Amino acid sequence: AATYVPDIPCVGVGGMRRGIPGTVLITSWLLGFAEHHGLRAAVAVSPLRGGRDARDGQTLRATPDADPEVIDAQAVALSMYAPQAAVLFDPSPARAARSAKGAFRPDILIAHDVLAFPALAATPQIVVLGQDDLAAGFGRPIPAGRWREDASALRRADIFAIYMPAQRFSEQRGLIEKRLSRYGKPVVSLCPRAWRLRQTAGRQTAADLGGEPYLLVTSESERRTTPWALSALLPPPRLSVIFPDGHRFTVQDLRQVLADASRLKCPHVVCPPVTAIRLAPRLAALDEKRSATLWTYDPDVIFGPSLAEGDSFRDWWLEAWGRITGQAPSLPPPETHNAPEAQ
Repeated sequence: AATYVPDIPCVGVGGMRRGIPGTVLITSWLLGFAEHHGLRAAVAVSPLRGGRDARDGQTLRATPDADPEVIDAQAVALSMYAPQAAVLFDPSPARAARSAKGAFRPDILIAHDVLAFPALAATPQIVVLGQDDLAAGFGRPIPAGRWREDASALRRADIFAIYMPAQRFSEQRGLIEKRLSRYGKPVVSLCPRAWRLRQTAGRQTAADLGGEPYLLVTSESERRTTPWALSALLPPPRLSVIFPDGHRFTVQDLRQVLADASRLKCPHVVCPPVTAIRLAPRLAALDEKRSATLWTYDPDVIFGPSLAEGDSFRDWWLEAWGRITGQAPSLPPPETHNAPEAQ
């Protein structure tokens, strides 16, 4: 099929693996940028884990209360962070882009997680990599590994964003340089930082849990970033339960989570945002007595150190935006709460 080239700025945000969490942070930051500058924004999201109804050929608009079994949880999260944007879910990114252009007339289109979908042209391309991508999983496509393509796809990157806390990035600097310096592109780091807790059922928010213990449920990709993000608000959990990336939670998994919370006298279960969206309706259906309250957090996007001194995602993006549009914004994007809070 021919590649669709939108006649508006189209930015690609993606990873070599499906659904790497850092892509949500980058896309939400770009949506915050658009809102700050009065730009209409749309996002095209392809199926990652959920989206069983997407096969009927329709473009669906994500909303904060959408069923994560119908619309992928990453799309739902983006609609929460940027309710003013049109977040469209479709197995065909090109069709979603056409729908967005016709229905919403955006000033900027973000192709979320479409690095492996050449049917939609996106320039520049922001490639997000995690710890496992840089270690044993580097350059290992399915079925030997979890990458969707081999390492030659990294040549399409205009910048690399490494999803890990600043200290971990510094510790892994030698490995990162070995893997990525050959491509001659900027390499920056990013990580979420919780600025507020949020219940997944209802709209209650909190600054902390009042000192009560909690059980943490997270994924392999977020086993380091989630504790770091939550450390701004909470002490360490009484127990951490770590599932493989892309894990399809069974009823037995969820019953075990509730049993562990009860056994350890934890009245709260805390998850990173996308995991919480996936689990919320299923845990609620099993936990009729509401023995454990499910929480997540609202993230700030924290950019940490870069591989080359002086490289900055902010500066790179402002230069890229000026190159795309022919004019640079007069003001930088906001320093904090780059992912707008859910409404």
